[in-house]
Amino acid sequence: NRGIFLTTSEDEELLSDLRQLEKRGAKIYSCGLCLSHYERLEALQIGAVSNMYELCDLMCRYRVLRP
Repeated sequence: NRGIFLTTSEDEELLSDLRQLEKRGAKIYSCGLCLSHYERLEALQIGAVSNMYELCDLMCRYRVLRP
């Protein structure tokens, strides 16, 4: 939910870190419903807008590594 505040932040240091992750191949998605709920859709700085169907599909298709 509130994770969208990371991708809609104006904090350049944070966005720089996220851009580095993208350059290394990470895909960054923000929930469209969450963006709309918090009225942050227009503020998206990085990544793409997604939905629960796509996010669940990605989690099912790809192995997730945890520390």
